[in-house]
Amino acid sequence: MPSFIAAHMPAVVSSAVVGGLVAAAVMGGAAGSSQQMIQTAALSRPAVCEQASQVENASDASVPTSVATTDVAKQVAKALSDEKVTRVMAAGVMGNLYGESNMDPKVNENGGGGFGLGQWTPKSKVRAWFDSHGLNGVPDTDAAGQTRMVVEGTVASRSGWINETYISRARQDITVVDNDLYTTFVTAPDIRTATLAYMYGYERPAAWALRKEDRLNAANGYDRTLLGSLPWGSSYAGATAAPTGGSTPDASASATQAACVSSSADPNTPVADSEKVNAYLKWAFDTAADDSHGYSETRRFANPDYDCSSFVWYALHDGAKIQGMGSAPWNTQGMHATLGRFGFQNLGRLDPKDLKTGDILLDPVNHTEIYTRPGKSIGAHKPYGHPEPGDQTGKEVAEGYLWTGYLEVWRYTGAQAA
Repeated sequence: MPSFIAAHMPAVVSSAVVGGLVAAAVMGGAAGSSQQMIQTAALSRPAVCEQASQVENASDASVPTSVATTDVAKQVAKALSDEKVTRVMAAGVMGNLYGESNMDPKVNENGGGGFGLGQWTPKSKVRAWFDSHGLNGVPDTDAAGQTRMVVEGTVASRSGWINETYISRARQDITVVDNDLYTTFVTAPDIRTATLAYMYGYERPAAWALRKEDRLNAANGYDRTLLGSLPWGSSYAGATAAPTGGSTPDASASATQAACVSSSADPNTPVADSEKVNAYLKWAFDTAADDSHGYSETRRFANPDYDCSSFVWYALHDGAKIQGMGSAPWNTQGMHATLGRFGFQNLGRLDPKDLKTGDILLDPVNHTEIYTRPGKSIGAHKPYGHPEPGDQTGKEVAEGYLWTGYLEVWRYTGAQAA
């Protein structure tokens, strides 16, 4: 096993082969060939791409126990159960509330007008809803009242749901039913669909691209810590009013589905040069271990920080010494346009089971990371509330649970596109 992977693997691991990375090598066992060490085990690809399992890939730590078991969180979960929504709907709502307010009914948006559990804007919207629903005189910080507002105003009603803002973007992440995000939410087959439909259709956060994975992790955390003990409906009819906007299908359809269905690339495409892949992965782990480097979009030129795309650029440029990359890092759109020139092949959106160590995961308008091993990827994530240089939390630039929002998988094959 490459020494840099061994140094960062958990101390206690199974002796079995985990996705082609021989875990026994961590315990001092014999290492295989470079090719064996760097490639994950090839598994047959399903006939239809499945959404990544968030339950398998999300961390229990994504929702701290102190948050997940608060009275407010329990109150919201109980109210959703009483509404007889499905369990995945409840997880989706709660993941979004955590992403908006950390489940705090008293929080005001920093520098903005959002307020309460759902960060309703303007704050007066909460007071108006309270007064029109028999809660005159009840403080607008009241958790029970805001819980009612969540359930009656966002789940049992499609009022406030808008398709046209993000429906095109939503189609790149989930299957949108009947061109309507509310319908997609109430019929969601899984937590990912419910969470993202609620985010794109109701919450519509200004910084949605940076908050998506937090909401998904939180939704799965609540599903594990709170929702299992409550009764849930097997289906939910929802409101019947006509949808708002988004009635015209997007000509691009779902980029995610298109990548899965139309890609003719073989998920077993071999890695051409394991030593080169080793080199950029070693750079990535070494850099992540150095907390003088954090996340910044203004100090992204290794001065001293990185953002997601510059982190990958420097891994290839400084770590693997790939030639011809120029002197300044790309952005995610630039990665999509140029990775093929440097020996990488776009395999579309592969199932997580088909990923190989060193694959570059990319959403050209959102984010990028490098796949390391089953359930894990490494990258520059976000500042976690610390604008100062360096990594103050150990999470800004780090290996973490597998980022599953990718639309493209770029594998190093050595073949350069024209």
